[in-house]
Amino acid sequence: RCLSMALRMNELESTRTRLVQRRSTLAKANAVFTDTGPDGREVCLVVVADQSATSCCCCPCVCMTSVPSGPYILRQEFGAYRGEMSPGMHLCLPSWKGVSYMVTKQLITFNALSQNCPTRDNVYVNINIS
Repeated sequence: RCLSMALRMNELESTRTRLVQRRSTLAKANAVFTDTGPDGREVCLVVVADQSATSCCCCPCVCMTSVPSGPYILRQEFGAYRGEMSPGMHLCLPSWKGVSYMVTKQLITFNALSQNCPTRDNVYVNINIS
């Protein structure tokens, strides 16, 4: 009986989903969210914006930034949160303003181990939270 329980726990451990945060440019954000990692068990929730790609470019004739329409785009000013950016084309932002994070709008399902939770009468029950 203990061996079968250990095998079941090992099976659950091997199928557990890892929730991750990655770094990318605005243009590649949607592709980063769909990437499941090398073992196929990763789910990306947050993409940290690569600041070198979101700051103003050096070319005076092209000074636009394209914001993707898939995720929530959070902008910052002097390191403080300033709200969401709408999708579409925006003027390039100076270095003290920019995109800080991109957060997926997708419903995320993931595998997790069962948890032992106490009831009111101090009896522990095993609950599968996924």
